Amino acid sequence: MVSEHKQSVRLEPYDRTYLDLSWEWLRDPEIKALTRSPDFTREQQQAFFESLPGREDYKIWGVASDAGEKIGAAGIKHIDGLNGEVFLYVGERAYWGRGVGGQILELC
Repeated sequence: MVSEHKQSVRLEPYDRTYLDLSWEWLRDPEIKALTRSPDFTREQQQAFFESLPGREDYKIWGVASDAGEKIGAAGIKHIDGLNGEVFLYVGERAYWGRGVGGQILELC
């Protein structure tokens, strides 16, 4: 149970645990619509994950609560010089409406 106080979050490496959670989060119809995520297969997701270490145009982190719960992901895509597009999603609904989105943007 999440308490009523404002939650704090941190960014951490996007590992296979986040990859598996993202599979679930981005298949949720509401989150899929909010993030405009296309349909993708496990194989496509795995290929994406394996491409990350060599990419200069895409950075992604896992988002954890102050209690250590993995709650979402965030990053910067379409990086071109000093420009990029920040993205984030909070997959754990218990953290929606708690002000973590703004914190995540600041961390990115």
